[in-house]
Amino acid sequence: MQPVSEAPIPTDRPPTSRFTNRICASEYEIQEQEGIAIAVAPDSTKLPIYHGIINDQTDSKTIIDSGATTIYIRDSLVKEQGFKITKIPPCTVIVANHDRIQVDGIVTVDLKLNGLPSERIAAYTFPLGNIDIILGLPWLKKHRPHPDWDRDAYEFTRNGRRYMLYPQSPDPPKIKIVKDPALNDPMVAKSAEILLVTAEEFNNFIDDMTHLYWIDVKHLSKEGRKSTHQKEDKPKPNKNPPRRLLRWIKHKCPELLREIGRPAKLEPFRIDTDHHPPIKINPRPYSPLDLIKIKEFIDENLKNGVISESDSPWSFPIVLAAKPGGGTRICVDYRSLNRITKKDAHPLPRIDESLLRFHGMKYFTHIDLRSGYWQIMLDYMSRQKTAFST
Repeated sequence: MQPVSEAPIPTDRPPTSRFTNRICASEYEIQEQEGIAIAVAPDSTKLPIYHGIINDQTDSKTIIDSGATTIYIRDSLVKEQGFKITKIPPCTVIVANHDRIQVDGIVTVDLKLNGLPSERIAAYTFPLGNIDIILGLPWLKKHRPHPDWDRDAYEFTRNGRRYMLYPQSPDPPKIKIVKDPALNDPMVAKSAEILLVTAEEFNNFIDDMTHLYWIDVKHLSKEGRKSTHQKEDKPKPNKNPPRRLLRWIKHKCPELLREIGRPAKLEPFRIDTDHHPPIKINPRPYSPLDLIKIKEFIDENLKNGVISESDSPWSFPIVLAAKPGGGTRICVDYRSLNRITKKDAHPLPRIDESLLRFHGMKYFTHIDLRSGYWQIMLDYMSRQKTAFST
């Protein structure tokens, strides 16, 4: 379906004159395709469904249709929610199957699409079946989004900020109960389904006629499952990487698993303090137990070459911090040094842009570099500025 020459000029409000509007379909079938919900028109046109919230309280299934000459909202939804309808002179809407439907009302609501700021729209009331809102060509011309056809997504720029709109996920699956012999009765089995819903959806579903029951899993039949008294032997997690991964690391990046003391192949790091005189801070008092931990730390790192003895005029104290998983972390209090060091203006990645890159991803990995800061070589003149004493 294509816009016709007599289509109204797109504005923030629907046209109220005698122009003829067009729409692809008034009835859509909701289906699932590749993990997203889509609306299928009678002519097999498939449009992704986007989740929206109307007036900060009502969920809506919204589609974006460049073939629709304006914005439409489901008339039955308007009546259910009690939205105010503004009467207009009757105008004709032509559906793709050439049916002509008269509409005579518009509704103004606040619409917040998933991931986008809220905006105020005015839409024709129209019998849309199981779709709540259709955003047509005027809405697209107003925002001019950049489509991502591979993911059925749109990129919007509003107030200098970038937003992404992704399709809605399918409705939660239903779990059928088939163990109980009573469910062999077709009349019982037909209603024997559990719908997985959120707490908000459940709260909207129940009413004064709803009966709630509590299921105590301890008294359920033990048929087909192990006794609760039997202890299952849980396999111990293997802390070592899989052999296949180790072979890949040795082949692709053999330096990754090098021993502590061999610095990374990076430019030496320089601590620029300009002409500031050396700073010397006396060591703090430590308990005998702390002194043992500090001695173990110094002996280990002297052996692997991370630290060395020094007669530097700079000196900073050691502090001990408890690790979240137990144990003690040996740190050096370099706050005074940081205050006089010239900072490099390296911007951090934007969190919102980083999260957008995660859409559609299924597998996430991370790597923990042991003593990461100690794997970067210090500039020769900067080493004396990191001296510490005990």
